Amino acid sequence: KTLIDNKPLTPKQKELLKAYIYEKDFAVPEEKLEAYYLFEIFTRPLVEARTGKAVNELILAIAKNRMIKENLTIEQLQEKGYLTDKDLLRRLATDDSIVPLEVTQINNYCGLWGIPEFTVAQTQALNAVIEDANPIYTRADLEQFLYHNTEYTSPKDVLADKDGNLPKAIKSSGYRTAQMNVVFQNGTLGEIQFRGIETNKIGEYEHIAYDLRQGKNTLGPMFNEFKEAISKLTNDDYEEYNVYLEACYNYYNRIELGLPARKPKLPEKFPDVLSEENMKILHDDNEARLNKLKVGFKPHFTRD
Repeated sequence: KTLIDNKPLTPKQKELLKAYIYEKDFAVPEEKLEAYYLFEIFTRPLVEARTGKAVNELILAIAKNRMIKENLTIEQLQEKGYLTDKDLLRRLATDDSIVPLEVTQINNYCGLWGIPEFTVAQTQALNAVIEDANPIYTRADLEQFLYHNTEYTSPKDVLADKDGNLPKAIKSSGYRTAQMNVVFQNGTLGEIQFRGIETNKIGEYEHIAYDLRQGKNTLGPMFNEFKEAISKLTNDDYEEYNVYLEACYNYYNRIELGLPARKPKLPEKFPDVLSEENMKILHDDNEARLNKLKVGFKPHFTRD
């Protein structure tokens, strides 16, 4: 049962939520926005069922690191409010296999209409054990527009600042991942990314268009037609193209969560070479080409 402020949904909210789940079209933008917020709440248990183990392991690793670095006891972690989950505290006290990890930053990326990899409750739990010394960048909770405003028609209305800039965690292409900058026990800097199996696949090739727009032209001849099509996009065209890419990310995320999913179609104004399906073909063909080049390759440097 989905609750808002511990209250059951009204008949109208149930109707909106059902329409969003089954991807019905909304004639009224304000209703679509409210339905999206209800959908985000509805999916939280699904997200936590998929990511809960990873988040718990991360919390334990961070807590173990604090115990070592700050000479804290489990009791002090609990008293200070860094870690209060009794099951996790019990594991921290009994599981010697927990490897300490320092997390310096977490970026909980998603698009404007996306569902973040970590839920509000999970980021709050991570914030508590990290103690805000190291930031977590995530999309702000959108609760304010549902209860305190009625004029909003898009998450952008809620989340953008006065200059129209969106939070760092919002990616216009819909790119989604929980990306963490970390310091391992031996002092080595590293990066950990958590994202679903399906969205991981599109994440491997969706960035090609972005890199080209940024002038990172390191692609081979097989990408020439794609590069030409990208170069011809105006800023407005590229913004519209990103709406399509975000819809693709959200499509694959729905599949991961076991929800109804309708494959987005590339708008007719764009050439077929820019379709998500073609980007995957190009990426896979390029990977096959690179793998052939690796046959017999001997590295100049080796690590003991």
